[in-house]
Amino acid sequence: MDQVGSTIELPGSTYLYALALLAIALVGFSSIVAAIRQTGGSRLSKIQVLLTRSYIEHGLLVVGLSILPMFLNLFGLPYVFMWRLSSLLAAILLVISAGSFVVRYRQATMGRPPFTAWLHFFMMVGVVLALVANAAGIPNEPKVGLYAFALTFLLVEAADTFLHSLNVFFLQPPKH
Repeated sequence: MDQVGSTIELPGSTYLYALALLAIALVGFSSIVAAIRQTGGSRLSKIQVLLTRSYIEHGLLVVGLSILPMFLNLFGLPYVFMWRLSSLLAAILLVISAGSFVVRYRQATMGRPPFTAWLHFFMMVGVVLALVANAAGIPNEPKVGLYAFALTFLLVEAADTFLHSLNVFFLQPPKH
């Protein structure tokens, strides 16, 4: 059913708002960890800055994309078009984010990303393809479930990477 001009609460909006709050928590926590690392009198290394920036970017991306459908709903866009547009914008932003991370990683380390980073990258490609399929209406009309899955994946991936890279923050000797 097309809800043209409707500003009622969208299906899945409560979940998307909760996801946005979790993303804000990840951004805040990763910022605190970076600040704690600097209290020892040392500056963050290039890889530490890259990782911190990556968590913050992923978190803010999840926040923005989580509230995007509700924002678009304020304009009275057709329900199906709103999910298509949200999915397409999310796919485009994820491609930019993933592609820029590989470039920035090489600049920060002068090396190639480790296997686990490539694994995350290729999982992200699958999520992008799912978002493109959702935008295109393949196999069905776009729905909130696939969109919410993609954003959840992005947040879980960022949190997983954060947890696995804590050793970069705390086990590297401080540089004076």
